[in-house]
Amino acid sequence: MEVVLTVSNFRNFVYEYLRWKGENIRNCVKCNILFAPTNNRQKYCNVCNVEVNREKTKENMKINRNV
Repeated sequence: MEVVLTVSNFRNFVYEYLRWKGENIRNCVKCNILFAPTNNRQKYCNVCNVEVNREKTKENMKINRNV
């Protein structure tokens, strides 16, 4: 018998199934969990997206204050 689908984490088993069926499901670059992107350039899940945007805003504010 051939293994077709392997579930590594039951938290994401729906996304594993959708990926197997051919849906556009990606891994988050930061935390490596599966998510369904809302556009073609999305790299982060919703939780990590908030954190990354907060870090970028902090860096930009530091640069703007020092100018």
